[in-house]
Amino acid sequence: MDRKRVRSDAEREAAAKAEVEAGAEAGAEEAKPPPAPEGVHAKIGREQGGCARTLCFAGRGEPGQPPNRHLSESCRRMSGVVKRCEGERCQSLWPVADWSVAFDAVIASLDKDGDGRYGDEDPACELNVVGWSEGGRFAALDVPRALREDGRVSDARARVQNMVLIAPLGSRDEGEGSEDAEPQLRIPDNVAKAWIYRHTKTPPQDCSLSWEPEGEALLSPAPVCAEGTQCWDYDYSFDPSLAFKSSTGARAGSVIGHCNIVAVAAKVAPTNVNVGEESFKPYLPRLSDGREAGRPIPEGPEPPAPGEVEPGPDSEPSD
Repeated sequence: MDRKRVRSDAEREAAAKAEVEAGAEAGAEEAKPPPAPEGVHAKIGREQGGCARTLCFAGRGEPGQPPNRHLSESCRRMSGVVKRCEGERCQSLWPVADWSVAFDAVIASLDKDGDGRYGDEDPACELNVVGWSEGGRFAALDVPRALREDGRVSDARARVQNMVLIAPLGSRDEGEGSEDAEPQLRIPDNVAKAWIYRHTKTPPQDCSLSWEPEGEALLSPAPVCAEGTQCWDYDYSFDPSLAFKSSTGARAGSVIGHCNIVAVAAKVAPTNVNVGEESFKPYLPRLSDGREAGRPIPEGPEPPAPGEVEPGPDSEPSD
């Protein structure tokens, strides 16, 4: 046998094997996801059905404290939630201090024609906003104002479709004597629907009694809704003996206060955002004027429990 030929065949096989291995390594390198951006950045969660962007704002305290944790878990179930990420870790709740990062991400994600704006030429998308306590006040007042005043958003697109406020703080109108005026909660006219979950009485052990100024309970003022805005103003204090499901078990209306209200309202809030409707009667308190609230339970299959996404073709969690 020709030794030179054998050696040549072996060399060709080795070269071919090396080429295959090199190609596999190159493919593996290309398949690796790009490194996560440094610092705080945004990521858009999964949409359920049509286009949606949902911004959720935290109240006082750290993200891991119960009220913010319950709200974050609720927002995770909402369509198109804008997630706050640092490195590869993301959560569905934003501190008010980082709001501009989230707002910029919303505009960039909806600018489909690349002109730097969310304008009339771009496909329409539902904008939703959710917040608790200080985050509720910010969601109610500052986000609609930012949409209206930012030159990157056209007038026709500067509209909030669904707003959910949980124990939102009020705001004093600017002007002479405003320091002595009672806080108010005015829902702007570029909001289509607003659901407000609040309590009008303070339980003895309420968290807000230990906040500054100490001993002064935090109660949400009655909302003043614009003429074109449809509002639902729920009061968990209306019937003190009635119990409501929460993330931590049932709670009577008499013990629901500024912090633990989140675990109750967060169970039904995803329905407001994902479906654009009230939840069902058994899961809601009365409205603040005493009227019964909620949709009647339909006949047939049992309706989803509070906090579950209602049936639909794309009814999966957003994360």
